[in-house]
Amino acid sequence: MSSLLSAVIETVGEGFGNPDLDPALLPPLELEVGKVLEWLKSRELVRDQWRQVADIVAGKKDAALAALPESAATSATINALVDYPGYLSLWRCQEMLSAMKEAEVETRNFLGSYGSDAVSAWQDIVNQYLDGRVYLARAVRALVDGVRYELPSLLRSLASADASVARLARVESTAAADIARFRKEYVEMGSRFGLTLNVSDGGVGRDASVERDALSALAAKVPAVLEQALLSALDERTRVAAASAMARYGHPLPVLSWFCERVEDRLMSVSSERLGALASAIGLEVGALGESSSIGVLLRQLQVRSALLAELDEVHGFLDELMGQVQEVKASDDRVASSILLSQRLNSVSLDEVAEERDALAVASRAFEAKEIKELLLIDGSPRYVARIAAELHSKLYKAAQLEAEVATFGEQRSGFAASKAKTTALIKACACEIRELKNHIEADISSEFNGRIVRITGVDRLLAQAAAVTESSGNAGQS
Repeated sequence: MSSLLSAVIETVGEGFGNPDLDPALLPPLELEVGKVLEWLKSRELVRDQWRQVADIVAGKKDAALAALPESAATSATINALVDYPGYLSLWRCQEMLSAMKEAEVETRNFLGSYGSDAVSAWQDIVNQYLDGRVYLARAVRALVDGVRYELPSLLRSLASADASVARLARVESTAAADIARFRKEYVEMGSRFGLTLNVSDGGVGRDASVERDALSALAAKVPAVLEQALLSALDERTRVAAASAMARYGHPLPVLSWFCERVEDRLMSVSSERLGALASAIGLEVGALGESSSIGVLLRQLQVRSALLAELDEVHGFLDELMGQVQEVKASDDRVASSILLSQRLNSVSLDEVAEERDALAVASRAFEAKEIKELLLIDGSPRYVARIAAELHSKLYKAAQLEAEVATFGEQRSGFAASKAKTTALIKACACEIRELKNHIEADISSEFNGRIVRITGVDRLLAQAAAVTESSGNAGQS
């Protein structure tokens, strides 16, 4: 069987050129959207040179749109077609021709002809489209472009806008949490130093001088804090333990004794005579401690605190050693191995009493090791430390302010994304509508050539359903 005969049998079987064939007896003719044009060419329903004619028609359409008469301005149909963003198919050009005839009805003569150049131009466009079914090939090409490129691109743009909105929401949520965290850290860090800081100024447009001045002002509290720490450390129990321990030790501890006497007598002010005695006990010249009249001011000096702590550590170490010796003697069965006198002396020592004295002095030796006191002493004695802490405090407030300023721009960004989504959604609806119209027109046109046989162009409906779903979703999101 020749190829020509096979082609004839195939086309006749499809219903083409056979008006007596009942289309109800034939299954639907299904054409994949990307193969419709080649299928039309293979059956010589369109010419291979259709594109050149379509380009000429497109140029004429542009010229006709640019030369619309004044009467066209009053036609809603014409205005809608002029503003139509998509491709002006044959069917829209026919709408334009009908609307133009209505607008230019005054130029119509008794023979039914129109004297309007605009009507003639659009009539020529329609005629050239119909010649050789150029309109059908051009419509198929527009359908393929819409299905493969335009609508998928718009859907990707909408998905990108949705992703940008979601990302902005995440960034905004994170920024809000960070703002709250930085402000909380600012207040808590200030509270650690005994400061009540205000977060309202934001720290923008200024340096860390506010925080630095607030920290420097804490130095005035140092004497009172140290005095209170000493009173707590050398309470009555500790003073009794210190007196007993010094008696056991048998060596003078003049600095510890000096402070115990002051606390016991509640003599927080110091006379010149007493000040000289303390200087001598430390091993300094009489005037080395200045003219301080307060225990707290004295303790502000590192050498005074160091001397007191050194003696506390010294007697504490002695008590540790004494406990070891007592435990060794009490546990030993060989009394001859050690001095009888030493054994008798150590056996008379109460381990519980020594342990109590040691524990009391251990607490006293840690009197100035509290974190708050150490930080106050650093603030009092180190401008560099003050500057560092002030900068750290200020940075927390400044970071919060920067994030707050950034969040303030999110509203504008959100509006921009919303406008972009609305525009893209409208374009998707218009593009989907055009694709649906082209598909219906093409199917109907091909069906008419095949004796009314049902024609279905595949590869389109799923994309249209996707477009409908996303536009509906965007619409619901906009309403909420």
